[in-house]
Amino acid sequence: MMRDVIQAYTQSETELNRSVYVKPVPEFGLSEDMLLRIVRPLYGVPEAGLHWFKTYHGFHKRKLGLTPAPHDLCLLFTKHGMSLDKVKKPAAITCLQTDDSLCLGNSQFLALEDESTKQFECKPLKKLAVGSSLKFNGTIITKDDSSIALRAAVSGRNILVPVQEDPIDKDGYVAQRARGAYIASVCLRTWFSDLLPLHSTSTSNPNKFVH
Repeated sequence: MMRDVIQAYTQSETELNRSVYVKPVPEFGLSEDMLLRIVRPLYGVPEAGLHWFKTYHGFHKRKLGLTPAPHDLCLLFTKHGMSLDKVKKPAAITCLQTDDSLCLGNSQFLALEDESTKQFECKPLKKLAVGSSLKFNGTIITKDDSSIALRAAVSGRNILVPVQEDPIDKDGYVAQRARGAYIASVCLRTWFSDLLPLHSTSTSNPNKFVH
């Protein structure tokens, strides 16, 4: 199942560590020479994402009993195993991506998660079923009668091929590097080797890409 928290940053539990002031919008009906102090994280405050991560990550550890993986703090699991059909207490593996969470768990864990998550304002819960799909972290997940498949939502066709003619500008070059890195980071590790020629091109001469 996948859960999507609404306006996640504004649901952070911690207050800002510095003073941030803003001018009120006219709809507030306040004096033009008045300033408002932001107490909790809002979108546009640089550190707002860190406050939300602390809140949501801590929630999964304290309330749901999950343990972060040593190699990736956004991947959490129950320590007592993942034999979902045999374990009688909550068991699950969960992945976090900003305001989204993707979870595979047994019925005990899903009931605990559903009850505990009521402290956040969320969109309706999405469950993977035959003929449906979920979109999570740049990946589309689908299910049929016998298997679950994952594919990149971002098409590799958007990556330009490094050749000599018809150059693009520097900004286009930077965009291609970023797109390739993102696709590689959310797909199979073997894709890294296929994208290496793109990333190894000299940054001093970015004018070697065409469609």
